[in-house]
Amino acid sequence: MREIKFRLYTQDYGMLQVRRLQGDDITFPKYIQCKTPKGVKQFPRAIKNLMQYTGLKDKNGKEIYEGDIIGLQGYNSHKIGFKDGCFVAVPLDKIQEINWKHHPISSYPAYEVIGNIYENSELLEAK
Repeated sequence: MREIKFRLYTQDYGMLQVRRLQGDDITFPKYIQCKTPKGVKQFPRAIKNLMQYTGLKDKNGKEIYEGDIIGLQGYNSHKIGFKDGCFVAVPLDKIQEINWKHHPISSYPAYEVIGNIYENSELLEAK
């Protein structure tokens, strides 16, 4: 069974590990509690910036989260998303994305986290 973890991107503090999701529904929590350099802080519902851990690590042992940008050996860069019940690698190139057959990221042999969609927006521009 994989470990369930989240991280949250904020403008003020950057990327933070989530300590606790508060509310009746984990898919739409009321508050997100994180430890910041200034102590523990509660953030209001910020679902678009909340990223779930995939349970996988890249070839260097770095944890892979939704919203990460990965380099796949022999392919252009991809972003991690969630589709059809699993975490998938989605091409950043819009034309390639249209014809892409989504496969679980665990089916790719060698990938490396090279950034994320919040802190490395320059990587979102496909080459």
